[in-house]
Amino acid sequence: MAETLNFQSPVGRMVSGSFNELQTKDHQGKDLPAEKHKHFVGIAFRKTAANWWDEPGELGAMFRNWLTAAQSHYRNGEWQQPGFAWKINNGDDPKHAGKAGYAGHWVVSFTRSASIGEIPLIEQGNPPRYMLDRKAAKRGYYYAISGGVVANQCTGNQAGVYVNINAAMLVGYGEEIISGPSPVATTVMPASRWRRSPGRSTSSARTGRRSR
Repeated sequence: MAETLNFQSPVGRMVSGSFNELQTKDHQGKDLPAEKHKHFVGIAFRKTAANWWDEPGELGAMFRNWLTAAQSHYRNGEWQQPGFAWKINNGDDPKHAGKAGYAGHWVVSFTRSASIGEIPLIEQGNPPRYMLDRKAAKRGYYYAISGGVVANQCTGNQAGVYVNINAAMLVGYGEEIISGPSPVATTVMPASRWRRSPGRSTSSARTGRRSR
């Protein structure tokens, strides 16, 4: 059985997905069976290296968990295949052109199965506290993620990792990204770990940018 490695992310900006809406369709727009319904958010982390595996600091430490989880399960080098599903998107790839908040970032796809329940949302504070108004967790704001990464145990072109959310903490406000409708234990992350990110404000944003 594949081993799950826990991680705590640095602060990143949510540029896609939703903490409150379930993803019920696949990438082709086809309905998914109920057991595959999930919550999905895309969190953007600023790039400082040409390759994600070369990133330094907290981001690099998080990504090394991805590598360890994959390499410990896929002993025949499957993790080196070009199509291996790392759940890390290059925001500078032309296919993401025009997507708000993608350029200059690695955008990580975090998910949580609907069968586990909604994503616990926490507000930064002393002490941290659960958010009473989940609708206040908006796209374009800044979050730190607690979760686990594990090999998906698939083979061939389906091989990859699952990057699961245990909890998300709202740590700052950015320009809201507005778009149309989208087709358990928790780990509380110590507030002392978080640092201010570029563009991040501690007061709520009043304007929004529409995502294509």
